[in-house]
Amino acid sequence: MKDTITKKVTVRPYGDGYHARCEGHTASSTSSAQGAVGRAALKAFGVPFANGEFPDPANFGITLAPVDGRNWTAERLVQGEIKVNFEETKEAFPPWNRISDDSPLPDDNTAVLVHAPKCSDPVWMGYMEADEWYWIEGTKVPYEVTHWTHLPEPPKEGK
Repeated sequence: MKDTITKKVTVRPYGDGYHARCEGHTASSTSSAQGAVGRAALKAFGVPFANGEFPDPANFGITLAPVDGRNWTAERLVQGEIKVNFEETKEAFPPWNRISDDSPLPDDNTAVLVHAPKCSDPVWMGYMEADEWYWIEGTKVPYEVTHWTHLPEPPKEGK
């Protein structure tokens, strides 16, 4: 069964656009209040993405909905807090590990998901060998890899 985590997002007008805050994570959008909410939610749930990118929160199990369940409008977003639901199971999507000097790395030749934000497809399967990153087919990753995560567990029988 999935656990649902609910986080609240506040939205305020900001210059020509909107500014959203979710658990200390902030994001702005000049085009839409919903875009600012989505970016703040992605940050709060630890989903890596580069500046200028906006992955669809639904691809990460994040659903956005006004607290009262009514339709989205910029005015309604600014008036109240928005619920951000994240359905997850530990076996469904392991957390991302940011690569830094003190962070653990995967064992050599272990298939994982890697995030290389400057790549046209920034999330892909890969592995590490002798301190170098490789795409799963064996080609060396020509971009900086900033995050990695273990592959999810396979589905359980009958689900």
